[in-house]
Amino acid sequence: MSANIGKANCVLSGFPGVSFVAPGNGEQVGAPAGHDGPTGPQVTLAPGQMASAIVRVASTENYPASDCNPVAVAGFRVYPPDDTAAMFVRFDSGDVTACGNTRIPGGPQLSVQAVKPGSGNG
Repeated sequence: MSANIGKANCVLSGFPGVSFVAPGNGEQVGAPAGHDGPTGPQVTLAPGQMASAIVRVASTENYPASDCNPVAVAGFRVYPPDDTAAMFVRFDSGDVTACGNTRIPGGPQLSVQAVKPGSGNG
């Protein structure tokens, strides 16, 4: 989830960019999240309002190790829709792995839905 910390309304539309990142160097691991569902309507956020997007992650255990190439990851790199400034979301647990290969049978390991107003907690 993300909040409008500015002093004016902001408008979001579409899908955020989401990818796993490696510990230490922060390089992308595997393929970025695929889009899940329709783009949805524009979301207008007044100052202080929040938007969120649902991210789905398939376990590396769902894939043969030779296809997946599991590696440790530190968190997500997230780009708001149509933006190039990313933020880092650190995982609380140190035991998270992602598929290092960018192409794995059965589709992407990560998927993301379009942004919606609110915190996504309900």
